[in-house]
Amino acid sequence: MIKKGNILLVANKFDPISYIIKFFTHSKWSHACWCLSDTQILESRTSGVIITPIKKYLNKRIYKVKLLRLKGIKRKDIDKAMKIGLGYDRGRTYIKFLWTLVLIGCGYARRRPIMSCSGMIANCLSQVGFYFKKGKNPLLISPADIDNSKLTKNITAKELF
Repeated sequence: MIKKGNILLVANKFDPISYIIKFFTHSKWSHACWCLSDTQILESRTSGVIITPIKKYLNKRIYKVKLLRLKGIKRKDIDKAMKIGLGYDRGRTYIKFLWTLVLIGCGYARRRPIMSCSGMIANCLSQVGFYFKKGKNPLLISPADIDNSKLTKNITAKELF
């Protein structure tokens, strides 16, 4: 069952941008979303941080998905971190998005033009003391870092579809 605070990793099977993101982030995932409930997700898109229905990613013909649950975090900390995420409203442009991908691919570790989807989640969680990868700037966390973290548990199940 999907719970508030779960993370949905996504890869579009046919979108060229998805392949570019996976290449530059060295991941099999191109997007990370944060579950607000079993029907809604919080995600960072080029248009900004938005709330959308989770069902859009549950079409197995188009998307590959993986659902993760955070380990060792309290519900009140998830609520606080999500409130921080809901406060982000910076818009993004495709030029800034593409430039950010280039910087990620080159390993550029300073502030990027836009916050990535996984960086947004990691940054919010870092403000309540939760880190996917100790010693790595939360803004530089990739979907692969979230997927490979010892602080996440794979809970993907047939119930998603």
